[in-house]
Amino acid sequence: MRRFGVFLFLIALLTAACTTVNESTGFGCMSAPEDQRHSTSAFPLSVSDNPVHPGATITLNIGSTVTQTLAQSTDLYGSDRGVTGYGSTWQCWNGSEWVNTHLLVHDGETLTGKPGSTTTVPAIGIPVPGSFSIVVPDVDPGWYRIAANIWVDQPEGSPAAFSGHIGVEAVQPD
Repeated sequence: MRRFGVFLFLIALLTAACTTVNESTGFGCMSAPEDQRHSTSAFPLSVSDNPVHPGATITLNIGSTVTQTLAQSTDLYGSDRGVTGYGSTWQCWNGSEWVNTHLLVHDGETLTGKPGSTTTVPAIGIPVPGSFSIVVPDVDPGWYRIAANIWVDQPEGSPAAFSGHIGVEAVQPD
């Protein structure tokens, strides 16, 4: 009887391992509407490829003129560079707002989130402007967004925090 139970467990495990599940379905994701695809960002972001393919490694460029843009638009007098964190976030549109679904680690890994969960990441500062390899999550075709945060030193007080984003279209490979 015990062998039969182990056998059933192994079959269930093998079935689960061979089944592909879209990682974003638990968030109520849908393709973003036109007005959300190219909304204004607080600082420049770009990607090496757009549209992107799920599973592909692409380059995320975080602001070539980050601090100059911020200084002009917000009257800041900070340093000539900012910092970003350990990763950016992949977001989907759930019908009314952008929802974080994945952490795109800046060395090329992708960590899947769960609805309502939190993830602890190292508190490190990576200088920007900069380019980082990230992996596109396993998502259905549609429009998504990559969001990043930067912090710029101020002459007095705490660093100023800014959030930026770029719309990306996920398509299936040919």
